[in-house]
Amino acid sequence: MSNPVGKKVQAAADAVTAHQGTEWDELLTWPVLRSVKKLPERAPWDLSCKDWESRLLTGKSLVPELPLFKSEADRGVGVFDRLRLSDVPGTPYLAEACGDWFRDMVRALFGSLDPVSQFRMIRELFALVAKKNSKTTYGALLMLAALLINRRPNAPFIMTAPVRDVADLAVSTAAGSIALDPVL
Repeated sequence: MSNPVGKKVQAAADAVTAHQGTEWDELLTWPVLRSVKKLPERAPWDLSCKDWESRLLTGKSLVPELPLFKSEADRGVGVFDRLRLSDVPGTPYLAEACGDWFRDMVRALFGSLDPVSQFRMIRELFALVAKKNSKTTYGALLMLAALLINRRPNAPFIMTAPVRDVADLAVSTAAGSIALDPVL
């Protein structure tokens, strides 16, 4: 008799090492972190955008200027940009298809992680955007990017939706992007 649990464990172990030697290798390799004896006291960043009206009128980003950790921000955007849209003709990469307005949020979210202390300055993301602007699609792929570069074993990730149809769309988007990549 074969052991189904053993097969699942082996499949998971194979999946963890599958990215080695591929274009994902550089993005998914965890950098060696320096040890810190005492973590500094930090408060989450203030993301209020008091000049939102002038930013909208001039076409500037609504994400305020933040002291991002560049290596983490670049890594997060790099993984996000390599994901593909399975429900769009030609299945383009997000690097080509995603709007800069969302990429600014991706950069801020991933760039808020201090690589030394592992303290995250931005802990939640809430995007209040009009209908039909790819919020569900981009949000699902942001979650997939977060899962791919996560350093914490068994970390909980929660993706919520207001109705079942939206939840199904998000899961379908993530699954489609995974299916389009031979490594994932």
